Formats: sequence, structure tokens, C-alpha cells
Amino acid sequence: MAPKVARPQIPASAWYTVSSRPSVPTEDATPSNPPRSCNPGASEFEPTVLSPRGIRIQILLASVSAFNHFQIVEPSHEAGRRKYYQRDERLQHSRIWLDANDDFVNGILNEYRCMVALQLPEAEFAAEAFQKLLFQDPRQLICYTERTFVPARALKRVLKPQSELWAAPPLLQTMLEPREDYAFDIQPDCMYWISLQAFNPEYREAVAGYVHVNDLTEGLLCPYLTVEFSEDAAGSVKASQKIAVAGSLALYNRYMLRKKRLEQCGLDSTSDAYRDIRHYGILFQAAYYEVWIVRPDIQEGSWQGCTMSRLYFAKLDMGAPQVRKLIDWLNEIHRWAITEHGPACKLDVKTVLQHARNGVTTSLMDEEESTRQSLEDL
Repeated sequence: MAPKVARPQIPASAWYTVSSRPSVPTEDATPSNPPRSCNPGASEFEPTVLSPRGIRIQILLASVSAFNHFQIVEPSHEAGRRKYYQRDERLQHSRIWLDANDDFVNGILNEYRCMVALQLPEAEFAAEAFQKLLFQDPRQLICYTERTFVPARALKRVLKPQSELWAAPPLLQTMLEPREDYAFDIQPDCMYWISLQAFNPEYREAVAGYVHVNDLTEGLLCPYLTVEFSEDAAGSVKASQKIAVAGSLALYNRYMLRKKRLEQCGLDSTSDAYRDIRHYGILFQAAYYEVWIVRPDIQEGSWQGCTMSRLYFAKLDMGAPQVRKLIDWLNEIHRWAITEHGPACKLDVKTVLQHARNGVTTSLMDEEESTRQSLEDL
């Protein structure tokens, strides 16, 4: 395992609550004729939907690299990014890894420069991103052999809450005239989940009774990355708010699963017990991109909303370094999902199953005991 490096300290003065993107008008509602619904991009969406639920969007003007964020040493350029990840036996089952050699990087750089010069529409930029950057592992039905963590990419899946296992974040402040009727009914452009493939086939079907599985056939649960595309700066406001909605949904229900495990194990539900829970987002607007993180705000074990913060921003037509930075962010987010997020979700689910009186018998393997111990040491 690569040695950890100290994470840089960001001064409080670097935090702002306004975007560094150009200010643009949003979809204003006429006071005399208020809209029947309030959706991302509307001027009242943040004060009436997000804020009353404690969902905050903060812009960090300073940028941090993926390796500093995840506190690991950057691999040498000569080693090759793909080979670097495939050397870890936990990551060998996935083909999602992006390389960062000169040919691959310069090909992406040239393509984005051409698309910007030709002023191509959003669909062309999205197609390029899906072809070159937002990889997916080969599709397969949930098999009954290997139990491995593999990222599962899903496009335009409906996230509308429909059960207590996939519930909307609660209202926390009623003094802000909230839109109580907002249904959190969105379809992210792209979302990455973990797969039921990692669970024992003897109780895979029982998992859906204790954690939300978006599609039992595909076996999608515990999403960890949301990707949105935007046509212009005005659309970027809408896209960032959609990431906040998707991220808050994922985090709140992840929080509820962890809380249930802690209660059943008789462990303290402190803020530190949720420190590993997070969700990532990437926003594309033509060649411009932003990397975001959404973290839960927990006080004495109680959900107090979440904060979405920007970690990095650049343009893919600027130069090879900016392309490599995005490659590193994507690789590292997927690595974190496979080696940390996935195992922690699986541990929570298996522990809840162990305490349920449903006839399902589970046991923790050595690596799961290690995950349990590391979580309790937080």
C-alpha cells in the first residue's frame, strides 16, 4: 500500500457561497403567477428546496489534486495509470481504469479543442466523455460465482423516493417557507453505483429488503458518483443543483443504513461514525469541468443536512495537465468506491441482515472484519 501524505489545510477564507462561474440569469418565477413546481435551475430552488433541508452548496476557489484529497502518493508517470491500479488485486476485476499516456491524453486534448472551436452542442461533448472518460465495465447478469466489487454505470435512471429505504432528506427548517411538495424526482445524466455482485448469492435477494436496490436485475445500490452535463453557464446552475439533489438522496439513505447498523450493534452514533460517508459529483460544460464532494452534516448522530463543496475545476482544452487531472480524479473516485465505499456498504448491510429475524445467515470474512474494525476506530 502506498504511504499516506498529509492533506493540505485550506484556509477558511478560501470558502465562498457564490460561484466563480459567470453570473447568469436563472429561471425566474413571476410573483403574481407562481409555478406549480420548483425544479433545479429555478431561482427559488435553493432557498425553498435545498436550504430548508440543510443542503448547502459551497464553492471552493482553491483546487486540490485527487491524490492529495485521497491522501496517497501520486504514482510515477512511467508506471502507467492502468497498470498501477491493476496491480492491486482488489481492482483487477474492473476494466474501468483510464491510462494517462501521451497518446491518450493528447487525443482527448485535440478532440476537445476541435469541439470548442466548432461550437458543437452539448450532446457531442457528452458523447465524447462517455466514449473516452466515463467508462463502464462489460455488462453482465448478476452471476452466482465471483463476489467482486465492480462499478456499475447507469444513465438517466429515475431516483424518485418511493420507500423508506430510499427516502427524501427531511425538512429541517420550516421558517424558510419550504416547498414541501418537492418530490426529488430527477434523472441524473449518469450515475455510478456498486453492484450486488459483491454479495453472497444465497442472500442477494434479501439485500433489497434492507437497502435500496435501484434495479434488482442490474443490482444497483449505494451510488457514489453523479455526472451532469450542461449546455451553458445558466445550465451549470441547474446541473450543480441536480448533483446536490442526487448526492443528498444518496447520502441520507446511506446515513440511515449506517445508523441502523450502529443501533443494532449498540455503538455510539457520533459524528465520527459517519466520517467515511460521502458522494462525488462531476459537472461538464463543454470543455470545462468541476469535481465536487457531498458530505453529510451530522450532530450527535442526527442528520443535519449535507454540504456540497467544489474540489477542482479546469478545462479539457487548456492542456495535457488538465486532462490528466480529470483522469486521476475519475480513477481515484472509482478506486475509493471499490476499496472503501463498497466494503463499508456491504458491512453495514450484512450486519443488519445478521440482526434481522428472517432466516438469513451471514458471516464476516477476514477483510470485512478489518473494515469493521477500521470503521469503529474512526
